[in-house]
Amino acid sequence: MTEEVKFDFNRIQIPNQSTLVHKEECALCFDDARSEGGLNIDLNSFYGFCQEHIQRNYQQNKGNVYLNIKKIKKPEQPKQQDEQEEKPSVLALNVEGGFKDEDDQSNYDELLSLVCLDINKVFPLPDDNLPYKIQESIKGILQSQSAERKQDLKSWEAETIQATPYAHDLIQLPITANIPSSGWKCSQCEKTDNLWLCLTCGEISCGRKFFDGTGGNNHGVHHYESTKHPLVVKLGTIVPATSTEPHKADVYCYPQDDLVMDPFLEKHLLHFGIVISESKKTERTMGELELDLNVNYDFNRIQEGEDDKVVYGKGLTGLSNMGNTCYLASVMQVLLTIPEFVQSYRDESFQIYKSNQDVESLRFQLIKLTNALTSGKYSKSASSSSSNDQKNLMQIGIPPRNFKHVIGKDHYEFSSNRQQDSLEFLQYLIQKLESDPSTKSSSPSVVFKFKVEERIECGTSHKVQYKYRDDNVLSVPIPSDSNQDQISKNDGLNRPKVNMLNCIKAFAAQEVIDHYKSSATHGITHALKSTKLVTFPEYLCIQVRKFVLAGDNGYTPKKLDVFVENVLELDLESILKSNGGKLPHEVLLDDDDQEKKEQGVVENERNDSSEIVNQLMEMGISEWRAKRACWKTNYVNVDVALNWAFDHADDPDIDAPLSSIVKNNSSFDDSLINDLMNMGFDRPKSILALKNNDGSVERAIDWLFNNIDNIDQLLLNDNKQSGGGGGEEKKEEFYTDGHGKYELFAMISHLGANTNCGHYVAHIKKYNEESNEREWILFNDRKVTHCQDPPFDMGYLYFYRRKLE
Repeated sequence: MTEEVKFDFNRIQIPNQSTLVHKEECALCFDDARSEGGLNIDLNSFYGFCQEHIQRNYQQNKGNVYLNIKKIKKPEQPKQQDEQEEKPSVLALNVEGGFKDEDDQSNYDELLSLVCLDINKVFPLPDDNLPYKIQESIKGILQSQSAERKQDLKSWEAETIQATPYAHDLIQLPITANIPSSGWKCSQCEKTDNLWLCLTCGEISCGRKFFDGTGGNNHGVHHYESTKHPLVVKLGTIVPATSTEPHKADVYCYPQDDLVMDPFLEKHLLHFGIVISESKKTERTMGELELDLNVNYDFNRIQEGEDDKVVYGKGLTGLSNMGNTCYLASVMQVLLTIPEFVQSYRDESFQIYKSNQDVESLRFQLIKLTNALTSGKYSKSASSSSSNDQKNLMQIGIPPRNFKHVIGKDHYEFSSNRQQDSLEFLQYLIQKLESDPSTKSSSPSVVFKFKVEERIECGTSHKVQYKYRDDNVLSVPIPSDSNQDQISKNDGLNRPKVNMLNCIKAFAAQEVIDHYKSSATHGITHALKSTKLVTFPEYLCIQVRKFVLAGDNGYTPKKLDVFVENVLELDLESILKSNGGKLPHEVLLDDDDQEKKEQGVVENERNDSSEIVNQLMEMGISEWRAKRACWKTNYVNVDVALNWAFDHADDPDIDAPLSSIVKNNSSFDDSLINDLMNMGFDRPKSILALKNNDGSVERAIDWLFNNIDNIDQLLLNDNKQSGGGGGEEKKEEFYTDGHGKYELFAMISHLGANTNCGHYVAHIKKYNEESNEREWILFNDRKVTHCQDPPFDMGYLYFYRRKLE
C-alpha cells in the first residue's frame, strides 16, 4: 500500500506551465511509452527513462520515484467496403488536404503506475491514498504539454504565397468587350486549357510547356517578354469566397517568377467583366499540378528501381519525418554510414552522461542518434500485418526531435519548421561540429576538408596572385550549353542531360573578373581567375547547383530540371589537381595594399592623394566622402574618384570617417542587421555580409545571394580569422590527402520546385552481411527499402569515397 511508503518529498517536484516535461521518449535512447515496460518520468527532473536506463538515472541523479506511462495499441478496426482514403491535394503534412500522420494517439490505451526504485515496488494508478504532493506532481505531468511537443513542430506546411507589390497601381488598359465566362482559347494557338489572362490588357495566352510534354506552348511567356505586363491569372482556377475561406485563384507574377497573391484581384477581374462570386473552378491549380507532376513523376522515378523489399538490421533504421525534417534525415543517414563518424559518436555506455544537463549538449544527442541508427534496435516494421501496402512498408523508425532542437536552437532557419536546403544543413552541422565545445576536439568532419587554390592573373600586367582557403563541399555549376543541347530523346522528356565531368570542368574553367583593382597598375582592369584543389579529401561531397536565383529581381529560387550522367566513378586529378602554386616564370602581384585593405588599415595621409582630395572638396564633395572615394578607387585620378562619389551618394556610410572601415568590426546598427534578418538570414550571416560590404545593406544583400552556396564556409573562415587571437598557438591544418579517384557511395535527391518545399530522400550503398556485397538502399524517412536500379541522374548531393588502389 502506498500509504506505508516513506517518500523523500524534497525530491518530488510539481511542474508548472514553464516546466519542461520530457515524456515523449527516453533521455538516453528512443524507447517511448509504446515500448516494452513503457516510459518512466522522474518526479524530480521530469526526464523520461526506459526500463534499461532508469537505473542509470538512479545512479547518476538519485531519481527514485517515477510515473510510468504505458501505451498499448488498440486492435485495428476493419474498414467498410465503401470507405476510401482521401487523396492528398497539397504537398503538406498534417494540414487540410495534405498527408496525414499515422501515429494517432487515439489508437492507444494508456496505463499508469507509480514506480518506487528504493523499495522496488510498482503501484497502479489512480491511487487516492498517495500523498497530495505526489498526486499534484503526477497531475502536472499528465496535463502538461511535453518538452518534445513544444519543440516538435508537427506541420509540414506548403510554401506561403505572398502578396505582390505589382498589384498596387496596376495599369489596366481599356477593353472593347468583356471576357466570357467559358469557352476560352489561346490568342496564338488552339489551346483551350492551361490558359492565363493578362490583368493589364486582357490577352488570353497558354502557359508554359511542362517537362513531360504537357502544358501550353509558352505563349503567355512570349506575351510578357514583348509587353512586360507583370500579372496574369489562370482561368478556371477562380473560386468564390465561402463563409470560412476567402476567394482563391492562381495569380502569377512574371517579374517575381512565382505564384503570388493579388490583394485587389476582385477589382482587377471586374475590369474585364469577370465576377468572382459567379466563377466556377474548372482547372487544376498550379499546386495540384505540382503535386501530380513533381511528386507523381519524380517520386515514381526515384522509386522505380525500388523492389519494395523492406530491409531491416544494423544501419538500416528509418527516421520519422516530424514535418519538414527530411533534409536533416537524409544528411544524417549519409553521415552515419561513414565509419569515421560512427566511430566518433557511437557509445552505448553513454560515458558522457553525468547529469541531466548533458542531455542538452550536441555530442550527447549525436551519440544518442548514432547508437539508435547503427544498432538495428528500432529497425522494425510499424505494422503487424503481413500485407505489402505502403503503410506496412514503414518502419517504427526514430524521431530525431531532440537532436533537431539542439543543433538548430541558435539558428533562425534550422530551429523552425520550414523546409531547408540539405547542403546548408550539412555545412552548418560541420561548422557546429568544429566549433561546439562538446564536439570540436574530436570532429570527424576533417574527412571532408580539402584545400582550394585560386589563381588570379591581372589582365594588364599578367602578374599573378595565389589565394588558399579550406572547403568541405565541391559546388559545381551546370554548364549553360549542356543545359540546352543535351536533350533526352529516349524517354520523351524535355529534361536536359549533363555529364558530371562537364560540371566539374566548368568549376575549374577560367573565368573573367571585370572591374578588377590591380595592385600592379593601380587601376581598374580585368582579371582571369581559375580554381584548383591542392588536396583531395578521403570523402568528397559534390553539390550540383540545380537551384538558381531567377526572376526579374534575381532573388527567386528555382530548380533546374536536369539529369546528371556518369556519376558512379570519377578521376579528378587531371581536371582539378593544382600545379603546386607559383610557377617559375610567373611574377607575383604586390598585394601589400590589398592586405592592408582587408585588415581595415587605412592610409589617411598618402602623398599622392591630397591633391585629388583637395580637387574633390573644391567641387563641393565633403572631406570624408572625398577621402573614401580616393581610397575606394585606388587613387587613380580625380575623374574616377568623382564618378565613384556620385554613384555611391546614397550609401549610408558615405560620410563616415575612413577609420570606421575595419573588416573585423561587427558593431553595426541593429536596424541594418534586422533588415537582412527579415529576409531570412540569421544574425551571424547578416553581420558577416555587412562586414564585407562596409555596412551597406544593399550590397550586403547582393553579396549574400552571390555567396549563397558557400556562406556557411565563409562564416566559419571568418570566425577562425577573428577568433585566432588571445595568445593561442595556431594548430597545424590537417587534410586527409590522397589520390583523386573516387567511387559513389551515397546521394541525396530532392523532389519539388525549390529548396523551400518538396522532399529529400537518400540512396546509400550499404554492406549486406547475407550476400557479402554492397547494395543500394533507399532511405525515405521511415521507409527503408532495397533499390535495384537507383536513379543516379537525379541527385542533388553526391557523396564519394576514395577508391582503394
